[in-house]
Amino acid sequence: MGDSAGGAVAMSFIQFLKQEKLTLPQKVVGISPFMNFCLDNPAIYEVEKRDNVVGTTALREIRSWYANGRDYTDSLVSPFFGDYTGILEILLVSSTRDITNPDTHLFAEKGLPNLTYYEAGELPHIYPLFEIPEAEEARELIFSFLKRS
Repeated sequence: MGDSAGGAVAMSFIQFLKQEKLTLPQKVVGISPFMNFCLDNPAIYEVEKRDNVVGTTALREIRSWYANGRDYTDSLVSPFFGDYTGILEILLVSSTRDITNPDTHLFAEKGLPNLTYYEAGELPHIYPLFEIPEAEEARELIFSFLKRS
């Protein structure tokens, strides 16, 4: 489980485990995960106008050290491009005012049978971590997802 860049790490770690032929987790949760560090989705720049937590300037800085010389389309950098077969369940949580949402939404549209995608309305980046009433539903979903066997 991870949020923001930690969500990218959680999702990319699956790709590492697959490449190394190691045991895969049964579940993974990404809260506002950075799915695609290419920053080539035009919708990101529209959402950026409303996202008061993260912007593309910060993302460019983060991605340069995070990629550490790897291509941004490498699934170890941008989990959007990964293979998620063999993972029992994935839960991704996002909101429409979150700069990570356009790519997370596109990832959800891939229709992976093991993916649950929860998209809230105009809430900030990593909103389930905030003590606000609007985050309660997402937190409950995460808790029940993790408890379910």
